[in-house]
Amino acid sequence: MLGKPASGGQTVRLALSAPVLHVMQRTMPRGQKWTPAKYAQAEALLRQGDVLQAQGVDYVTGQGQVMSWRTAEALVKLGVLVVPPQ
Repeated sequence: MLGKPASGGQTVRLALSAPVLHVMQRTMPRGQKWTPAKYAQAEALLRQGDVLQAQGVDYVTGQGQVMSWRTAEALVKLGVLVVPPQ
């Protein structure tokens, strides 16, 4: 459920439907038109554990750092993070 419209025109965030995300890669594929600093920031967060836990609409790494919902959703679309089967 990545950004699907909900009733009332609001967007359903990934954290509401996927309380846990698994890290599948520690590096990001390039060519996403992100700034070098954004790649470095995302990769630093990916190295902080194998699982991200939802906290509000964002995600928290094993070391307590916050990954924004926008970054998490982008990384799920790229296959860097995966939603475990339920």
